[in-house]
Amino acid sequence: MQINTNVFETSQKAIKHAVQVAQTNLNNTTETTIKNINATTKVTSKK
Repeated sequence: MQINTNVFETSQKAIKHAVQVAQTNLNNTTETTIKNINATTKVTSKK
């Protein structure tokens, strides 16, 4: 029973970590996209 609990807890921790990494990556991608859009808008506005 103890082994099954450890496997379950380890799996939960791994999934939680993977979700956190994915959220961080998504946030970084979103920020980069917004910065690129803002930069493009500035360049386009100057023309």
